[in-house]
Amino acid sequence: MTSSPDFKLENTTYNLSIQLSLNGFSFCIVNSKNQIITSENNFSEHHLFSEQELCEHLTKAFKTKPELQAPFKDVSVIYTNELYTFVPKNLYDAKHKELYFKFSVKTLTTDLIYEDVLLLAPIVNLFIPFVNINNYLLDRFSQFNFQHHSSLLVDYILKEKKHNESEIVHLFFHAQHFDIIISKDSTLILCNTYKKESKEDVLYYLLFTLEQLNLSPNKTTVILLNAIPKAYFDLLYKYIRHLNKAPKITTHLIHHLALQL
Repeated sequence: MTSSPDFKLENTTYNLSIQLSLNGFSFCIVNSKNQIITSENNFSEHHLFSEQELCEHLTKAFKTKPELQAPFKDVSVIYTNELYTFVPKNLYDAKHKELYFKFSVKTLTTDLIYEDVLLLAPIVNLFIPFVNINNYLLDRFSQFNFQHHSSLLVDYILKEKKHNESEIVHLFFHAQHFDIIISKDSTLILCNTYKKESKEDVLYYLLFTLEQLNLSPNKTTVILLNAIPKAYFDLLYKYIRHLNKAPKITTHLIHHLALQL
């Protein structure tokens, strides 16, 4: 779904959700009745921007798209990248955030680390946003909410699958990477993000993850949270006996969760 060129502002309030990744951005606007008015997806499967280039594209969108001139009551920003790590609350010390990235994420001395506290698990999600874009959005809106996409997905899955007594694997696909999230009852077992250049990458990381956790591809349920190309589905289906699509597949899931639709 793309922006409508004849978008007209009405006498109502609007909420805006923006999802940002180094391969582009998307946005979704809803009205006071929680109806999606318009959305646009600018993610690229073949190109990565620098943070500065991404900021320039976002700035241009706010200058040229009439729907982004709406008077927004609430603005939610979701960062989608691999620069995050989950820390159990009982092991977390806010004074030493950078130490939790030491063995998993390469950081720079200039990086600012922020935290999400998961709603449905005793976990702190530490992540690195795009500082230039944060500063631009602060200048434009003065205040907004921002969080990491993995926090939204994990809370959603733990809520939806809280009564399942066996392990369930969820896959969520982005333009150039994908997430594997595994839960049992209301407990998170694993959440990780992997780069993908082909359908074979997805199969490899999925089977490797199952093997490491002693989960059988013949017995474990794997659920797709969003749409994937048929070639991807067909390959996964050869190796995963219980491969299912979520009951409500939507390209706007991240925005739905951020906007609480």
